[in-house]
Amino acid sequence: GWMAYSDYQFDYGYTRFLYSTALIREHGLEFPALSHFEDPPFFVSALHAAGRFLALDFATYRYNADIWKVKWTANGCRRLKDLIRGLEMNVCFARKHGLPKLEALTLARVDQEYGEPLYLGARSNEMVEQLLRTAFPNCLAVRLLDGRASLLKWRSYWLARWLKRRLERL
Repeated sequence: GWMAYSDYQFDYGYTRFLYSTALIREHGLEFPALSHFEDPPFFVSALHAAGRFLALDFATYRYNADIWKVKWTANGCRRLKDLIRGLEMNVCFARKHGLPKLEALTLARVDQEYGEPLYLGARSNEMVEQLLRTAFPNCLAVRLLDGRASLLKWRSYWLARWLKRRLERL
């Protein structure tokens, strides 16, 4: 049935939706010029602009590509910088439009999904560190850099996540 984006507040899966050309043109929707995390800001803007969408209770198709390891530090850490910018876009959008679930989800992604590459990138690149400190001053990576969080605790968390992903591939 019909779902309101204000109830949905999710940021991934733009390939599961069909978009009206009129909606895209009317709202000037486009993918931001980022090398990573460009899909979620487009997706959030499009579904919010639509207001509501029709959801089916069964899968109509499945999009799956080979998973590859992202080389975060390539090109002067451009992917990490763009990741931070994309995550920040979603947090700003959520705050501007009163979407607390989207804001919480995005902030959780900063720490849980992207915590390790952000921490390692910030340790090795001053610009990444500065962007991260500006966008997410209380995120895990910044707390680790400042000694306000335990590296050992989070290393074991990231190791457990890595192990889980490896086992799921078997």
